Parts: sequence; structure tokens; C-alpha cells
Amino acid sequence: MSEQILKAKQSKSQSINSWVRDKERLSHDFIEDSINIKSKQINIGDIYTCEIGENIGEEQCNSRPVLVVSKTFYNNHSSNVTVVPLSKTILTKVVIKNGKRRTSLKVRTHFKLKKTDFPFLDADSAVKCEQIRSISKSRLSVKKGTIDTDTLKKVQTRLKDLLDL
Repeated sequence: MSEQILKAKQSKSQSINSWVRDKERLSHDFIEDSINIKSKQINIGDIYTCEIGENIGEEQCNSRPVLVVSKTFYNNHSSNVTVVPLSKTILTKVVIKNGKRRTSLKVRTHFKLKKTDFPFLDADSAVKCEQIRSISKSRLSVKKGTIDTDTLKKVQTRLKDLLDL
């Protein structure tokens, strides 16, 4: 086994062990305060900081912003919400059409949120719709802000494409 692979495995093991402790804390917090966590009011279009945890391969992990995509009614009657993670890594490609050169997103399921439009973001971010997941509300910490209805509809279009709806 190469030195580089061995170091990567050791680093991943350390990250997983750290996440196990964090996940245990979040689980205990939920047990102790499940009524308040379940009753937490969360709206579709809200962006929260989320403890996603340590994952495998190219899944998003760690603490990062997520966009709530489940209906407000569902969110407010459950201890779970459905979210998509945001990433500061925005993959683009150059497209030349009719002699005009422009930059577009490389992945069809991504949507770019600009910091100029949403100043509560730390940076321009890609909404990664292909990484949709349901999570416990206990993973959500700070509400950063809410996106507008038109932007949410554009994200929902990518979700519909992903899920073939």
C-alpha cells in the first residue's frame, strides 16, 4: 500500500472517530430535548448550518450550510427535514453558442447562489441537489437566512430533473 493511501486512511479514521463523538452528542441532545427539537419551526427555503458528519467518497460532509427543501407543513410536524447541502466549490464549464462565450454550471443538478444576492452566505455557493437527504432537526444549528420564492423554484426544477418527476 502506498504511503499516500495509508495517510489518507489514517486521516479518514481520525475524522470518523471525531464524528462518532459528535454524533453521540447530537443523539443525546435529541433524547434530552426531543419535544423542543421536534417543535422547532423550519420553513422551506431556509438555510441553516448543519452537522452533516463524516461521509464516504464525494458525499458532502462536516459542518456546512444546507437548504431546506421539504414543505414547511412537513417540517413543523416532524423531527426530520429534507435538505440539500451547499458547497463553495462551484464547477463550471465554458459554453460557446452562436459565437458567444459564456460560463455555465458543469453539473445540471447544481444551482448557484450568489453572495451578492444572499449576503448571509459566506461565499458564492453551489446547491448540490443530487445530494438530497433527510436529517434530524437536531443536526441544524444557526439559521443563516432564507432564499426567495423564485430562487427556490429554480432549485426545485433541478430536484424534479434529478428525481425524474
